[in-house]
Amino acid sequence: MSRRYNVHVVGWITLLCIWAWGAAAAPLAAQAPWTPGSLRIELRGEGAWPTGELRDILDDRGFGFGAAVRYVPVRPLAVYAGIDRFSFKESEEGVKTHLHDTGVRAGVQLVAPLGARVPLTPFAAAGLLYNWTWLKRSANDVSREVHADPRFGFEVGGGVAVHVARHVWLVPELRFRQHEADIGDVLGSDHVLTVSYLGLNFGLLFEL
Repeated sequence: MSRRYNVHVVGWITLLCIWAWGAAAAPLAAQAPWTPGSLRIELRGEGAWPTGELRDILDDRGFGFGAAVRYVPVRPLAVYAGIDRFSFKESEEGVKTHLHDTGVRAGVQLVAPLGARVPLTPFAAAGLLYNWTWLKRSANDVSREVHADPRFGFEVGGGVAVHVARHVWLVPELRFRQHEADIGDVLGSDHVLTVSYLGLNFGLLFEL
């Protein structure tokens, strides 16, 4: 079974378990996290799995963290803006590779409320990234590194907001992110790297 397949399976099983928990708790009244005019702040931690070209140079899982603000002008739409930082590293046969991906993001979310008494709110999201990448590769006591200029990219994903306490929601989410980075000759020749990865994050959403 491939690692990429395992990532999808773990992600969907996690979301399904949370969905089942929410269904069992349906008799409890729940606040909707996307009430028109509401403002929320989210803090998250995230596992990230490189895909595509990035996976060719970094096969190990990375980690990230971030924060975002969500505002609901009108249901079923929400807008968000935030910052993220991800770190990846790998050491193989004397070659060490480190990559940090940092940037800002903004986009929209489409919400699908299940009812006032169901403590689950599924959503889908899409947005733009503005990320800058730092890459370092070391081998035989020789190191090369580059701080790539920031570039635009995109992200798409979806998840659920689970009401766990007054004014607090747990937010698991799967998302795919991609942008390009001009990494120069760090990998041996001038190259524009496609930085892409699949993330599974768990956030806490607070009402302001």
